[in-house]
Amino acid sequence: MLNAMKEWLNDPEKLSDWLLLGRTVLIPKTENVDKVEEYRPITCLNTVYKIFTGLVGYFIKHHVIINRIWDENQFGTRENVLGTVEMLLVDQCIMEEVKNHHRDLSIAYYDYKKAYDFVHHDWINKLFEWMGVDIVVKKLISRMMEGWKTRLDISHDGESRKSRWIRFNRGFLQGDSFSPVGFCVCEIPVMMLIDKVQGYRMGPPACRIVNRTHSLFLDDLKVYQETEEQLELTNEILVQARKDTGAR
Repeated sequence: MLNAMKEWLNDPEKLSDWLLLGRTVLIPKTENVDKVEEYRPITCLNTVYKIFTGLVGYFIKHHVIINRIWDENQFGTRENVLGTVEMLLVDQCIMEEVKNHHRDLSIAYYDYKKAYDFVHHDWINKLFEWMGVDIVVKKLISRMMEGWKTRLDISHDGESRKSRWIRFNRGFLQGDSFSPVGFCVCEIPVMMLIDKVQGYRMGPPACRIVNRTHSLFLDDLKVYQETEEQLELTNEILVQARKDTGAR
């Protein structure tokens, strides 16, 4: 297996098509099986593929962190971080400051609609090029995206049905550890734009030197601004950025 992975890294074209296939099992959430929205999709991937893409995801994240590109306000997929707990602590500190010092604060919450499904593949390619990712790794990820396919598998009343193969023209093939890393990296330029707006300045009245514009856990975003005008500007940036990245 190790020899095969080395071969795929040296020549991404040798990555077999069967390795890039998924099987999406539709699990009914209720007794109403006639409606599409009443199913929860779970995609099963090849174990070798998951090991291999785990290595790819580790390399991408390491590259982004050592080059100081990673968004420090993104708590998702990070080691040695209690993401939700730390986000809540930051939020609590801000709320207490606002209350104690009688400050103004405008907040907005954003929740992506199927975040992993809508990111444009050309955006992913351009982003890794901008970040200076090794050309071999870029070719490998492009090869993976070209081959991503799945088919729907549903069982009802003892009968199993399968759909045709469905190609991923956008978004990530989910179910491995690379897809959340890839999504977090895709959001970095958007968060850089948000950081250009002032945000909320933390600290005592005479020394408000810590600035906070947002908190992000994977696709759950919370934005902090001191005025409604700044919040509206941030919202305009996010709306435009969504058109560029494809995420909704």
